[in-house]
Amino acid sequence: MNSWVGFSPTYAKLNFQQTGHTLYLNIIKTNTLKPKDESEKPKVLGIGVEGGFQVEDDKWEPVYQYEVVVLPSFERLPLDSPRLSDKVRTAAEAIIKADSAEKKEQVKQWVAEEGLLVSAVAENLVQLNTGRNLSFGNLTCDECGGDATTNLWLNLTDGHIGCGRKNFDGSGGQGHALDHYRKTNYPLVVKLGTITAEGADVFSYAEDNMVLDPLLEKHLAHWGLDMKSLTKTDKTVAELEIELQHTYDWSRAQENAASLVPVYGPGFTGIENLGNTCYMASILQVLFTVPEFCARYYGDREQIIQSCRFSEAPRDFHVQLSKLADALLSGNFSKPEPETKEETKTEYKKTALVRPFMLKSLVGEGHHEFSTNRQQDSLEFFQYFLQLVERKEHATGLNKDPSKVFKFSMEEKLKCSASNCVRYTTTANQVNVVLPIPVEKATNLLEVHRYRDAENLKSEEQKKRERESKTAPTPVYPKVSMEDCFKTWGQEEMIDDWFSPATQSKTIAIKQKRFQDFPKYLAIQLSRFVYEGNQLKKLEADVDVPDFLDLEHLRGNGLQPGEKEFPSQQEKPVKLDEDVIAVLTSMGFPRTRCEHAVYNNQGKDAQTAMDWLFARMDDPALDLPLQISTKKASDSSSGVSVDEGAVETLSQMGFSVQRCRIALQKTDNNPERALDWLFSHSEEPMEEVVKTPRASTDNARGKYRLFAFVTHMGKSTESGHYVAHIKKNDKWCIFNDRKVAESQNPPREMAYIYFFERI
Repeated sequence: MNSWVGFSPTYAKLNFQQTGHTLYLNIIKTNTLKPKDESEKPKVLGIGVEGGFQVEDDKWEPVYQYEVVVLPSFERLPLDSPRLSDKVRTAAEAIIKADSAEKKEQVKQWVAEEGLLVSAVAENLVQLNTGRNLSFGNLTCDECGGDATTNLWLNLTDGHIGCGRKNFDGSGGQGHALDHYRKTNYPLVVKLGTITAEGADVFSYAEDNMVLDPLLEKHLAHWGLDMKSLTKTDKTVAELEIELQHTYDWSRAQENAASLVPVYGPGFTGIENLGNTCYMASILQVLFTVPEFCARYYGDREQIIQSCRFSEAPRDFHVQLSKLADALLSGNFSKPEPETKEETKTEYKKTALVRPFMLKSLVGEGHHEFSTNRQQDSLEFFQYFLQLVERKEHATGLNKDPSKVFKFSMEEKLKCSASNCVRYTTTANQVNVVLPIPVEKATNLLEVHRYRDAENLKSEEQKKRERESKTAPTPVYPKVSMEDCFKTWGQEEMIDDWFSPATQSKTIAIKQKRFQDFPKYLAIQLSRFVYEGNQLKKLEADVDVPDFLDLEHLRGNGLQPGEKEFPSQQEKPVKLDEDVIAVLTSMGFPRTRCEHAVYNNQGKDAQTAMDWLFARMDDPALDLPLQISTKKASDSSSGVSVDEGAVETLSQMGFSVQRCRIALQKTDNNPERALDWLFSHSEEPMEEVVKTPRASTDNARGKYRLFAFVTHMGKSTESGHYVAHIKKNDKWCIFNDRKVAESQNPPREMAYIYFFERI
């Protein structure tokens, strides 16, 4: 009750021995059964949030009791005990009312309507006088005519009415509202039928997002629409998204049709869904199956915890991971509940749940996505979490980083078709492979086309009736082998209009990827989300994944006998464009700064160079004489080529060019991940960052065995649900948030990420 840090009885005793603190508040939670309400259906997007998709515990209501425990005797005293002073009671009441990590996370529970920003184009939106008045009703799409009377979007600039885009399942409009924006660049639209006195669905094409329009009433009045008198006649975007989620075949991934037998004990502990945190739980379950992670955070847990000052434990990354490891692997949180008839059970005290609120808060701190309670991409979390582990372990200096077991290097071969010269480059510190799904190679294309043709002939109302009556036909998805996925990934790729340093002219380049080495554990992501136009769509396909993989034929061997490398280029003297410099100096810029601008924008006009200067007005380095670098685009110490365009973009944010290159090398030239890396490593000396150990370049075999996979259910990356299947003791088990059971039909064909261990 002194530090307000929570402990189990064991560590409370250790804290007493370290600090001499004798008083602890014990919180006892009992669950009572809520009245059942079958009529409630999800109204918002989100799992475990009010009005959203609910978790099992929502049928129970918690009741709390409190008592003070006195150490070292562990004597228990109720709060109204006369032996407790007013000061102790006041401290207890303050703790009870305090915002715990759990409460702070619950405040951030996400729903679809929250988090909308005011549109940047709304305030100064131009509205044309076209003479159109929409108060007469009977509105239809200007292109489709009477065929489209729902899913209509009004362009607030010129009054055009267009139908919306297709939904993930093929329903919806023809995208005429979007087509109109592409022709006119008029950015703001409102969905007709969703307008009420409280607001409406407003979308900004310029910002590519749902937005708030603070002047919506005025903008609607321009077209004869009285916002206060209108009523809702169409579904909102959020409602449509929820309805689409219900159409997804969730039962396959969760094995709802099977009678699953729960399993208990060490390594079979579930993780409670904290509100759209299944992406995190599925990855953590897989990682704590990996022996290196178990050894570091479970095997070393006593050393980690005892070396930490308990007052700092809530913000200690290693302590929080050890705490989770102990919960998952000890078996203390995986015990069957006492057998009680459901109809007579009105309350129970169950085994404490694993609810890693502190770890989630700590991991997400400072990250623009993982700090929220919105659904996230599990693969992005996997990549980010391994980076975080690497950084935290690097800071200890103990050389115990378990994330290294996932790292490997890729080899890329670039061949000039005109000269046959080649170049080999290496990209190190990779943690996953992304495989395309070549649906054109599906073995059941005829059946797929028949199913889709039959579905396209049905009306939306017929499809809805089939879903509600559960008579809809079983979907037919393309069946593709993982072997074909790897063949597509490793095949030669043609690059047109490529400038060859060998011929000094444009020609066709041939690019091919190979493994330079193989990691101990290989993570494979299937490209299940693809763009059709500018819309991200989930690619539904069943991929035949074998138990064993042999990737030796995809090992890179570097320069081969008979191959000729590109000639080494002599650095040509850089000639600065004096005409551009003259324009800039005439505008008052110092010549030294002008030289920097022209050098960094070679071949571009004075306007581009001037914009470059304005973006760096406060950069003192531009006042130093220009030093023309003779370094190549790749870092000589690592041989990893970087995207110079991405270097330029990141350096404009105030980071040094060298640090930007390091960041891009570590994140596979992904600018967004590189930016996260730059912010998270901002206080580390650059020399130490450079010395971060690279992936092993041993000759370990590229033969693997499947041991886990993570499946995404739903139509969108921003919603849905994740579950993990993990093979333990030669049996597949499903980890679905807090539920852990033997898997009867592991749906490996529909997974999103696969995890293989080297054999």
